[in-house]
Amino acid sequence: MSIRELEPKLAGCGLRIGVAQARFNQDIGEGLRSGCLTELARLGVADAWNQVRIGGEVVRYTATTG
Repeated sequence: MSIRELEPKLAGCGLRIGVAQARFNQDIGEGLRSGCLTELARLGVADAWNQVRIGGEVVRYTATTG
């Protein structure tokens, strides 16, 4: 029996994205932000995103509480 592979159809057209970046470790955060925004642009979400920079404790609290 062979395994069938599914090709993802990644298209961001029509999506609205929020990007939260912690100020805690700015060098790492900038690299992650840059990669994220590059990928969003590649997927067609270039003009439909918002970005905020917030304190690291807020990010950790939000991630753990949903």
